[in-house]
Amino acid sequence: MQARLTTFAQWLVIAIPVLLFCGKVTSDIAVSVIAVLFLIHSSLYGNFLWLRDRWMQVAIALTAYMCLRAVITENPTWFNLGYSLSWIRFPVVMAALAYWLLPDKKVRRLLLISLTGSLVFIMADCLFQFFTGTDIFGHKPFPYQGLQRLTGPFSNPRPGITVVWLIFPVMLAWSITRTTRSWPTLLVAATMVTVFLTGERMALLLLGMGVGISFLVLPRYRVLLLVGCQAALLMIHLLVQERPEVKTRQVNATQQAVVSFSHTSYGLTARSAAYIFKYNPIFGSGVQSFKKECPKPEYGPTRDPQLLASRCPNHPHNLYLAWLSEYGLVGFALYFLMVGFWLLDLFRTRKFWFAVPLVIGLVVTLFIRLWPLSAGTSHFSAWSAVPFWLLMGWLYSFIHDYRQRFKTGLLSAEGSIPTLSFPSLTRRAD
Repeated sequence: MQARLTTFAQWLVIAIPVLLFCGKVTSDIAVSVIAVLFLIHSSLYGNFLWLRDRWMQVAIALTAYMCLRAVITENPTWFNLGYSLSWIRFPVVMAALAYWLLPDKKVRRLLLISLTGSLVFIMADCLFQFFTGTDIFGHKPFPYQGLQRLTGPFSNPRPGITVVWLIFPVMLAWSITRTTRSWPTLLVAATMVTVFLTGERMALLLLGMGVGISFLVLPRYRVLLLVGCQAALLMIHLLVQERPEVKTRQVNATQQAVVSFSHTSYGLTARSAAYIFKYNPIFGSGVQSFKKECPKPEYGPTRDPQLLASRCPNHPHNLYLAWLSEYGLVGFALYFLMVGFWLLDLFRTRKFWFAVPLVIGLVVTLFIRLWPLSAGTSHFSAWSAVPFWLLMGWLYSFIHDYRQRFKTGLLSAEGSIPTLSFPSLTRRAD
């Protein structure tokens, strides 16, 4: 029974990259099932050592606080309580991947193949939609402010940021052997062109940041990255000649948004979230309260409907402002403490992950996801959260390997790595 349970959970993990573009509900169901199966597995074996991790203990404390905040409010609802309690599924899935499923090298390899195929499909579908007017499923571009933004296989314009959130471990993992050495160049070029054409400005900025970090920390692959960037710029130049409206969105509009950020919708939303935090500094305004709280006059003008809609979307579009405005300093401090333990574990294992390109890609993704100036979707939404926790679990599976090797003496006290048993993912070219 235990073997079948593990095999089923492993195939669910491998399927997650495909489920991401089948709809946020499907990937969320898969994550929830894996979390439940992991709890069953831990109970059957009586193994709850993963609860000793400091970040996991903080995640449990944060969930408890969120549930308490959902109850202690003006209008407590069962939905808000369930919403808060269900957040723990993401840290549990991260632990399941790190300690149970992804230490299996075969599952890692199949997950890499699944993720690569899914990203290649998303990018190819976006390019098909750009040139033909519909993607292979019949989806048309999303009209936005007089422009046509690509959706790819999704129902809304988010393929660019989805690709950026997942591309770096794939891009760097395939750079380790001679037969796949050209993959980073091709993936950099294809990703830059696709993200540029989607019209997603934040995705393009984060992609540039990730490529820059990879360029700095991986000197062996700088030529590959530079060639990919040059090829992408050449293709973008040719495409812009045919579609000048794309340049208007990605270059002119981005420049204008940076210069006058405070007057953009993101700037107005950030100001509203800051005011909500100012009036509710300790405990925040409550679970999922931003949309309801924001239109109050003390947080900004309310007479202009268009301005009100710009400054009061469904969430603050910033990870840290969301925690501060809805959960106050208490919730923010707990979340920041959890992130701090992640960064501490990365620092302690830095000599290990610098030797593994795939892990570098996972670390790069972590930094661009946690970048404080990034404007993005809610961290509670499945389509945004699932990619994040999937890669965090993958990253911690390597950290867990490092710890096990250190305990068994395969690693020296200085952290050097005399042997590595990740043949398909870490083997270097001679």
